[in-house]
Amino acid sequence: HVALTTKGLLLVQDERPACWGESCCSVAKRTKFVPYSQLAECNVQDGGWTKTCTIDTQSLSKVKVRTSTSNCHDDAMIVGLENPHGFAQLAMALKRQHVATPMNMQDRMESAASAVMANAGETNQEVAELLREIRDELRRSNS
Repeated sequence: HVALTTKGLLLVQDERPACWGESCCSVAKRTKFVPYSQLAECNVQDGGWTKTCTIDTQSLSKVKVRTSTSNCHDDAMIVGLENPHGFAQLAMALKRQHVATPMNMQDRMESAASAVMANAGETNQEVAELLREIRDELRRSNS
């Protein structure tokens, strides 16, 4: 699970089976919080079609979140986002807004959405709609 909060990026990975699914072996739930001040970059690795033996498979896009204090082993990898480029742009826009001026979350989201749409043109209308939904949900929850 991924969330852009008022203070930074929250990444939660639920408990999951390990050791080829054996019931005696699992990986514990992990939570990682990256404050916007420590967010260094979000890189998108696009997925695509690959051919293994004779089977065509499609891999998912990945967003690699790098912090200013991490080495390559501490980077977070987010897999399976519908719009990884929009997410990366929004996270970096929120970082710039967080560093530049103190704003409430609603103003920050609206400003970041404007920045993302200015860079993306009309190709990311889904991102704009998603941001509007987030804004409306924030308004409902704050009232």
